[in-house]
Amino acid sequence: MDRTPQSFDSLTSLRLHLTLIASLSPVALFACLSGGWYVAFVIVSTMSIAWLADAVFRFWGPRREPEDSSALLWGLTLALVMPPLVPFWIPWAGILFSILAKGLLGGSGASWLNPALTAWAFCQAGWPAAMRPAVSLSGASDSQITSMLATRSSLDQGATDWLNGNIFSWLNLQVPAGYVDLVTGVGLQSHSWNAEAGTFFLLAATVFLLVRGTIPWQIPLFFFLGFAVPVGIFGGLPAGQGLFSGDVLFQIFSGTFLLGIFFLATDTSSRPLSSRGLTLYALGAGVLAFVLRTWGVHVEGVGYAILFMNFLVPWMDLVLRKKVLNDLR
Repeated sequence: MDRTPQSFDSLTSLRLHLTLIASLSPVALFACLSGGWYVAFVIVSTMSIAWLADAVFRFWGPRREPEDSSALLWGLTLALVMPPLVPFWIPWAGILFSILAKGLLGGSGASWLNPALTAWAFCQAGWPAAMRPAVSLSGASDSQITSMLATRSSLDQGATDWLNGNIFSWLNLQVPAGYVDLVTGVGLQSHSWNAEAGTFFLLAATVFLLVRGTIPWQIPLFFFLGFAVPVGIFGGLPAGQGLFSGDVLFQIFSGTFLLGIFFLATDTSSRPLSSRGLTLYALGAGVLAFVLRTWGVHVEGVGYAILFMNFLVPWMDLVLRKKVLNDLR
């Protein structure tokens, strides 16, 4: 079955990928400003390696596929899920492995695994120590979270006081101290992953993509519900707290969660085709991300959760596909 984006999206592949790259560009820029020239080098070089390798495989492969900038998008998203100080050759090796695997599976229309996450998983398996950041927000304990959010920027102090005094006080709610820094990435001492530095721009980009209809709303909505509901109910148990004590806000804005639900899980070639399939796919990924992040060995389980659900996509398309009048199967 051909799973190229053109088969179920009104946008062409090239226009779609360029739109996604443009949407992620502010996130990448902010990651470069936060991490310095080395992060910029990793992002640019990984995108370049991905494009060159994909061009070689497209030219010498059995199928002459047109250039659609998909490799540039894979290289960008892979670089954003890397720790800021990762050795530069690790994402290079990962993207080369992913493009090789895509070529051996028959090209862009045949693979149903997210290429960037395939590369990320390869890097995690090959160099786990280098892929683990020194400080991980998504795997932090309560004491570590308190310590990270204790050093507040002037932006956090002013914005938090204004929000609590003018908006949330009417709702009998209070924005915790330090969470404006968490969303904007301004006051944090360090970031676990490059994408974590541009959380605010991720949110802005996704609003743009959802309004334009570039990504299906079912995936971020049900991914969020599948993750946030169990976090709120059971998220405090590993820290010795009771039920309904999980910190949903911190878990959502830390790690690669937002990049995962809006850009990685919505990849056109690795998501289901039907509306019911999208719902089941997103719910399953959300619940699995909660389980892996809460009790798993790896502190960032979003990528593995999406990859696992990618394996089930062919089954979902077979069982949950939309029936048509001339479908006799």
